[in-house]
Amino acid sequence: MRIHSRLTAGFSALALAALSGASLADGEHLDIWVYHQDGTFQIGGISEDRLETFAGVRVFGAEFGGAGIPNLADEPGMQAPDGSFAPGERIRLNIARALRVWNGVDFLTTATPTISVVFGPESFESPATDSFTPGFDLAMDGEGGLHDHPSYILNNPADGIYLLEIVLSSPTGAFGSSPPFWIVFNNTMDEHGHELAIRWVEENLVPAPGVTGLPLGVVLFATRRRRA
Repeated sequence: MRIHSRLTAGFSALALAALSGASLADGEHLDIWVYHQDGTFQIGGISEDRLETFAGVRVFGAEFGGAGIPNLADEPGMQAPDGSFAPGERIRLNIARALRVWNGVDFLTTATPTISVVFGPESFESPATDSFTPGFDLAMDGEGGLHDHPSYILNNPADGIYLLEIVLSSPTGAFGSSPPFWIVFNNTMDEHGHELAIRWVEENLVPAPGVTGLPLGVVLFATRRRRA
């Protein structure tokens, strides 16, 4: 079952512009754009209506309770426009490390809660300690596209802002794994703090062009902005 719903308290225009280098109307949000380049899965941002794509975006915001159910988020969705892949091609969602919680300064603290990622009968849960956790597959439709909205459920919930790191892989081996991307979830905290947390991830975890393998917690000494 595919869920199509709007994020009720998503990015502000300032936060989105910082992430994508584009000016977006206040209140808009981006889904996760899945595409491939040079035989490797790539990640960017895409508008819900598929009219705009933003290469290089790897940080996304979400609100628990945005779908009207506490401790549940169904945004951001995952999209690939029709014709992006062969019909039936699959992508596998994987969690790269333990969930982190914002302490007001950084995301170096491992969270006590966990997040379950759910789609239909399939689900998997973020690990308690840093370990790569394979998840389930999503399949391209008959047109070679994708528009699915997995649900994210906060287990043992507590107020806070949480960071989940995800990597896409190919169960068939047809494509190389994607670079990591991050979803910053807000659970009942103010939006200003949410935006600061998003900004921290963008400035400290997203590698600069040509830099790969940046571990969580390594702070870059030169402040920068990612540009699409």
